[in-house]
Amino acid sequence: MKKKIKTLIILMFVMLLSPKIFAETSWFNDFDSNDNTQEKIMSDVEISLKIKEMLSHVQGINSNSLSIKTEFGHVTILGFVKNKEQENEIANLVKNMEGVKDVDTMVNIKQK
Repeated sequence: MKKKIKTLIILMFVMLLSPKIFAETSWFNDFDSNDNTQEKIMSDVEISLKIKEMLSHVQGINSNSLSIKTEFGHVTILGFVKNKEQENEIANLVKNMEGVKDVDTMVNIKQK
């Protein structure tokens, strides 16, 4: 009987610790435990849509040749631009937008 109780106590202890032992660390740790994940995702989608909309109104920029990806406010711009100056212009415009924490450009220069 004492052995069963001892085994049960050990099993309960292991069960209590196991989530902490096996917890995976990743970029999800950026979340505050009180945050709502769905709201964060929607916010990133909104940021991407606002960037795409803003770029569509900038003369000389073909926003259809660009893809915008936002994760937790970190924006990645992919696609094609005319030249390095246009890449820098796009990055500067995006950096100044509400909700944007950082901008990475991974664009290719179009060959004529």
